[in-house]
Amino acid sequence: MSNSKEEEKLAGGNVSNVYRFEDTVRREIKPNSLKIHKLLQHLESKGFNYAPKFLGIDEKYREILSFIEG
Repeated sequence: MSNSKEEEKLAGGNVSNVYRFEDTVRREIKPNSLKIHKLLQHLESKGFNYAPKFLGIDEKYREILSFIEG
C-alpha cells in the first residue's frame, strides 16, 4: 500500500461497505458485531494468527480490524 493516508474502498463487502486504511480494515457495526469481536479476541488469546484482530471502534463508529493479505 502507498504512504497515502486515504481510505481505499474494498470490493466484496456484501453486507456493508468495507474500507482499508493503512494496515487496518474498517466496516460498519452490525447487530452481531459484538459476538464477532469476542470470537476474534478469543482466537487471538489462544495464539491463532490466521484471523483478523479486533482493534477497536473508530470515530465514525466502525469496527477496526487488522488487515490480512489475501
